[in-house]
Amino acid sequence: MNTIKTILILCTLTMCIGCDQATKHFAKDTFASSSPITLFKGVVHIVYAENSGGMLSLGESLSDGMKFWLLTVFTGFALVGLVVFLLFSQRLNATQIIALSLVAGGGFGNLIDRMVNGGRVIDFITIRFAGMHSGIFNLADVAITTGVFLMLLATHRQREKAAT
Repeated sequence: MNTIKTILILCTLTMCIGCDQATKHFAKDTFASSSPITLFKGVVHIVYAENSGGMLSLGESLSDGMKFWLLTVFTGFALVGLVVFLLFSQRLNATQIIALSLVAGGGFGNLIDRMVNGGRVIDFITIRFAGMHSGIFNLADVAITTGVFLMLLATHRQREKAAT
């Protein structure tokens, strides 16, 4: 196992989880009992919510037991598996390592919420622009999304390089 790679993975995980949890605690303390706040000329809205489902509240109507097994237990095992893969894979380049570490860090941030918040994840940001708007999300979701896009970009670049 490469020491620099391990440090990169652990630093990315720590930063993702730490920033995510800090902003969620701040959001809960500051926005849980307040009206929504609008920033940047109506583009960013801060509104506190607790999501008992998955991304975009998918699975919210499942039974509590099913949500526990899918969103906590299965996700926990998948995240541990991802970190083990990251630590021991010899095939990943630096961008892929960072990308997958962002996905894992964001996943662990939301998993921690589920474990300490009765199966719910704290969300507090929406984006509205040009008549469209996002679902409500948090920094863990930003890390996961960024990681997925980075991984797609890295994979595309790797395929282009192999084709030439």
